[in-house]
Amino acid sequence: MWTSPRQLALLGLAVAGQVHAKPVKGISELECLAVDLVVLALDACTTATAFCSNYLSIPTITKTATVTTSLTTTQITSSTTGTNIITESTVTQTQTATATVTTCILSQAEEDSSSDSYKKRNVGPRPCRPATRKAIPTALSKFSQDEISTACSCLGIPTPTVTVTATATATKPTTSIINIAATSDVTATSVITITTTTTDIVCPTPSQCNNQGLQFALYPNNQGDSSDATYSIFDPTVYKTETPEFSGITSTAGGFDYSYVQEITVYGTSYEFESDYFVLDHRGYIFAAENGSYTITFTNVDDIVLLWLGANAYAGWTRANANAGIYFGEGGDGSASVDMVEGEYMPIRIMYAQAQGAAVFQVSITAPDGTVFLSSSTENSPYLVQYSCDLVSAPQFPAWGSET
Repeated sequence: MWTSPRQLALLGLAVAGQVHAKPVKGISELECLAVDLVVLALDACTTATAFCSNYLSIPTITKTATVTTSLTTTQITSSTTGTNIITESTVTQTQTATATVTTCILSQAEEDSSSDSYKKRNVGPRPCRPATRKAIPTALSKFSQDEISTACSCLGIPTPTVTVTATATATKPTTSIINIAATSDVTATSVITITTTTTDIVCPTPSQCNNQGLQFALYPNNQGDSSDATYSIFDPTVYKTETPEFSGITSTAGGFDYSYVQEITVYGTSYEFESDYFVLDHRGYIFAAENGSYTITFTNVDDIVLLWLGANAYAGWTRANANAGIYFGEGGDGSASVDMVEGEYMPIRIMYAQAQGAAVFQVSITAPDGTVFLSSSTENSPYLVQYSCDLVSAPQFPAWGSET
């Protein structure tokens, strides 16, 4: 690059003398040294800062600030019964203040979000150039416009700041006091009388004519030992035509458990017999006190129990048509259920047979409502009868030894 003799002289003078220039970003030390005479001339001028700002056409940036005040109105209501404080809605007033600041054209201003100051961001070397021709002081008239622009840029002119104070005027919170007379609250009380009517529903019972309880008969068991799980050789029909050793009426059933052979009695009688190789046959009618399912349950049977319900219990009963067969070899527990209609008579037959060894027999009959009306401890249940009083609804059973 070619340099004029005048520029070289200026550069030499700057190097030899005191350097006053303090370059900003975008202006190098060498460029400032080259125009140091211009810088010295500007330093001597008391209006240099205003001149350079005008000469370089420095733009302006507007900064705004918002001031907000809040007012609340409170109403106090006072009476002889107490004080009621009502807080009305909050009234907010807002004012906006405007401040004007300047910055050098060589950099762009951006606001620092963490404070009210501004930071300068370098956007690269861009020598200042006046937008229009400006009036140049006499002391600078011998210098070119480029030299004056560079010198102004080297001065590091500070950014002036303007502080604007915004004043918010608010109305004093309002408090109103309202006096009211005391009031009396009257609460009406209603008394309602509820009359409760209780109706007892009595389940029907069969007519009584010396017909309560079940009939039972005791036979010897001549059919041999129980040698398999179900005592398969036992035939109940053998006892249709045999005369029993002993017979009677009972309101209980089962209830004995003998682990070894001994002399025993049953159902409160005085008749004694040994607790092995015997048969007990029970027959009669269940009277239905309510609609629903009636359940006959057996537990710990040793050796066998056979159960018949309905017509087969009255006549024609065989081992094959029994409603339930409970066997010691299969655990000795079991049950059967039958649905009945209120007022109905249901024939029932329970045959227990004991062979060798221990003798165990437990039975119970339960109504739909959970009432147990036959077990080893029930007494005089009205729902177990030998026959109906009209002898039609529940006819008498044939005599023992004369059954079919």
